[in-house]
Amino acid sequence: MRPPALKAVISIASTADRYNDDIHYKGGCQLSANSYWAGTMLSYASRPPDPAVLGERWREVWLQRLQAEPCPLETWLAQQRRDAYWQHGSICEDWSAIEVPVFVIAGWADGYRNTPATVAASATAPVKAMTGPWVHKYPHFAWPRPRADFIGMAIAWWKR
Repeated sequence: MRPPALKAVISIASTADRYNDDIHYKGGCQLSANSYWAGTMLSYASRPPDPAVLGERWREVWLQRLQAEPCPLETWLAQQRRDAYWQHGSICEDWSAIEVPVFVIAGWADGYRNTPATVAASATAPVKAMTGPWVHKYPHFAWPRPRADFIGMAIAWWKR
């Protein structure tokens, strides 16, 4: 959407290609972790709202949400081919659309480990890429060690 205030981006544990290199599909093949992730996302999305926030309407809102809540796995399985569903949000579709500097971070033990190298090799905007030994977490508290000073790196990135 390119808001005028956007001057740079930090992307952590993300993908450049939702169809070929993501938790859903890898090279067009359904990944087994997808079932686990779909269940996790469904459980998160199905939690009741906080009555302290919504008041007495919380149950009504929750039941409406449950009726409308799709099962993510059904959606992903219905998209067997690379189409608009996967292309949306896949920055590899148009590298020139990235117009601000990007700092891309991932961990070798994360499913998104390919993204820093892919973005660094393909983007036309300035890219800083970092990959460490971590899992799918912020590098200042992720395992295994050594950890990285993500907060310090982020501050330096924004100042630059």
